[in-house]
Amino acid sequence: KGKGKDVSGLVVGLALPEGSSGEEAERQLRSFQTAGRLVFECDFDSWDNERNLPLLAVQVVSVLNNEQGQLLPKPFLDAISTCAKMGGEDPQRLIFWLSAAVGVLYLFQLQSDDFDGNVLRDGIPLLPPSSSSTPDLDYSESNLEIQLSRLVASIHSLVLDSLYKKFHGIISQYFVKQPTSIHSVNPEGGVKVVRLLEEYLRLMMRMQLPQSVMKQFSQQAFYYISATCFNMLLQQRDLCKPRVALQLKMSVSEIEYWASSNNSKFNGCLLDARKHLQIAIQAALVLIMAGNEDVWTSNIGDTFPNLNMS
Repeated sequence: KGKGKDVSGLVVGLALPEGSSGEEAERQLRSFQTAGRLVFECDFDSWDNERNLPLLAVQVVSVLNNEQGQLLPKPFLDAISTCAKMGGEDPQRLIFWLSAAVGVLYLFQLQSDDFDGNVLRDGIPLLPPSSSSTPDLDYSESNLEIQLSRLVASIHSLVLDSLYKKFHGIISQYFVKQPTSIHSVNPEGGVKVVRLLEEYLRLMMRMQLPQSVMKQFSQQAFYYISATCFNMLLQQRDLCKPRVALQLKMSVSEIEYWASSNNSKFNGCLLDARKHLQIAIQAALVLIMAGNEDVWTSNIGDTFPNLNMS
């Protein structure tokens, strides 16, 4: 929990722009102080049960609305971003801050006619990279939805990166490796990946993240597994053998089986697992069938379309 902590050192990180003075500087300072007190001292166990959102998200939007423009949104978004980055690779902290950011975005979308999207329905918006040369963009009302969307997307990337780092070691150690014999092929790597995915998805359900965001997260996780396996095969020619392919296929099959068996438990967010694992599945099949001349007499590009470079 954040309550009771000395946050003075953290608030310093939300420094006022150089050259600030007069009434505008006072307004900015008040915004930073309020953001620091509200965000850095938040209680991770406090929820608005009526809306299924972190109470922090409701409080941030309520404070900004009640102040009628006297407080700036930027310090609050900066504070949430700073706290998320401080979460390191702790999935519980990262997913809480993702939930808080999603909650703030959703409440603004709900209340403002200027906001077009709905993060609960559509998931995290896919935005083009920022064209600004500086990280501090204008947080005016006209582009607040874009800035909130970028904040949500950046924290979502932190959550994914923390998972990818754990995946990478498992994939290299268990998925794409040379078994000592055909009898040593086993699904252990798939089991380890599934346990990690369950940990993250359970936290997302506990933190009340919408199904749309959970589905995006799952799809990107599956695709990362698939692409990483394929890239490892491309980069290490000695691994392109039928026995390695059998090990890869068994590991991926374990993930497929888990996804199909647990889709309803996780609100339907695992429905497209096989689709996003296709690159690894087809790469394994190519290696397994490499000795079968009948396969190569046909158009291999049509047989394994996901491996086409075009």
